[in-house]
Amino acid sequence: MKLSRGFTLVEIMIAVVIIGLLAAMSIPAFQKVRNKALTNAFVNDLRTIEKAIDIYETEVGTALQDYVEGIQPVDLLPYLTKPDFTVNTPLGGAWDWDNHTTYYRISVIPMDVATVQLIDIEIDDGDTSTGLIRFDGGFRYYTWNAP
Repeated sequence: MKLSRGFTLVEIMIAVVIIGLLAAMSIPAFQKVRNKALTNAFVNDLRTIEKAIDIYETEVGTALQDYVEGIQPVDLLPYLTKPDFTVNTPLGGAWDWDNHTTYYRISVIPMDVATVQLIDIEIDDGDTSTGLIRFDGGFRYYTWNAP
């Protein structure tokens, strides 16, 4: 009688189940880390834009004019190399610079409410109805007072 030296079907099935359980536990953790990294990249881009606009206005002495969604503010090019307004944000959606008389706003259109809340926790008070990050009628924006 010859001895077989392989794995039984039951042993293989147990190994497959264990690998599946490990994958099921690790994938959500990887997604959470990825989302956190994208949120941090977005927040850094937002702060970079704000600082570039502040420097522009200090040097030029006037406010940056309003621009259409997805259009890079030409006047801002010497002050801002990244992010590029013509490509989507790290979290999706298009950049939009708005110049109003009493405040400035960087909008991102569209963006889901859950993502806005994550950004708001990172920058502000965690409440999207108050503070710097707002959810208002489909617009999600970061705003600060005009000088």
